[in-house]
Amino acid sequence: MIIKPQKTVVGLLTFGIVCLAVCASEGAATKNGFDLLNAIIPRAEILPGGPPRDGIPAIDHPRFVKPNEANFLRDEDRVLSVKIDNETRAYPLRILAWHEIVNDEIGDRAIAVT
Repeated sequence: MIIKPQKTVVGLLTFGIVCLAVCASEGAATKNGFDLLNAIIPRAEILPGGPPRDGIPAIDHPRFVKPNEANFLRDEDRVLSVKIDNETRAYPLRILAWHEIVNDEIGDRAIAVT
């Protein structure tokens, strides 16, 4: 079978145009992975700011110290505390400000602290 160069070029151009159309339509309806199809604010007015999507790492395996060993905290620092059964844990807001979520397990329960 002989393929003529003109047909190959036309086929490649058609494929390229279809790919560009699909990419352009997806880009208009989304921004940073978020669906903006029904957005009430014009897309042009949505500006980037802060870290990119998923740019704030979660803490997946938190390490804990005894209160008298927590020399990285000040007396006035606030914490979120969780008590399940007889186990209590404290999550310093100073650390949560940079991570926003801690995935932890207390006993056999998985929890997310945000």
